[in-house]
Amino acid sequence: MREVFVKKVSTVKDKEKGLRISSKEGNLDLLPKGNCELRVQSESGELDLELIQADGDSCIIRGKGWRDFIRHYDLGATVTLYLDDNGSYKLQAGI
Repeated sequence: MREVFVKKVSTVKDKEKGLRISSKEGNLDLLPKGNCELRVQSESGELDLELIQADGDSCIIRGKGWRDFIRHYDLGATVTLYLDDNGSYKLQAGI
């Protein structure tokens, strides 16, 4: 299993509008290119997230699936996205 990114959710905007990840914060080469739907597994089941290319150096994870997932966590939670050996994404959060 490879780590795509680890990022702290530090603002209300991160929770409501989406989490911006730069290439300095994660291995964006492990994510699909362009704007697309990203299916991930979490503790609460499968989620459909939106992956938006913000610019050449960052992307944003957002959408209803993101809001449904992150609403269970307070600001300061750390979100980790993994890519497993089967090509599936796993999303976890914790304090």
